[in-house]
Amino acid sequence: MEKSEKWYLNNSNQIIMKNGIILLFLLLLGQTGFCCSCIGENSVKEEVKRSDLVIVGKILSRDEITLPRDENNSLRRELERVSFRVLVTSRYKGKIQSDTVTIITGFGGGDCGVRFKVGESYIIYAVEDIFIGYGEHTKMPNTFETNSCTRTGIAEEAELASLKKIKKPGKG
Repeated sequence: MEKSEKWYLNNSNQIIMKNGIILLFLLLLGQTGFCCSCIGENSVKEEVKRSDLVIVGKILSRDEITLPRDENNSLRRELERVSFRVLVTSRYKGKIQSDTVTIITGFGGGDCGVRFKVGESYIIYAVEDIFIGYGEHTKMPNTFETNSCTRTGIAEEAELASLKKIKKPGKG
């Protein structure tokens, strides 16, 4: 075998090995984690339409929770989330059972969670279907979910003014 053939075979094997390791890493990463990726921002009108609940509320408390694993789904592990108790000061859309609701979200960052601060007031756009992993959702009484891909944020006058043009407070 000539020197150039040996060099070619040696380099080809190295490239195949590196690509194989990268592919294996990506496959393993895809099984155990996910990251947040939002595409554009909805208008206030679009966000109200796609939300089950639109409120202004004050964050009362924060708890870390674990949503249990479904025994029938071996792919899903327990899912760590954050649960916030929220005092509703204005309701623009949705049915609630009391003046407080539970909002579930991720921790923030790569899991699309909203980093609420206890004591602060927020405009919250949320849905009834609580994400429990790998395309699975559930519903819980007086409990909703939001994420950083919604317009959820600190209650600012400009957002409130836009919201009031679309929906009046107190109407479900």
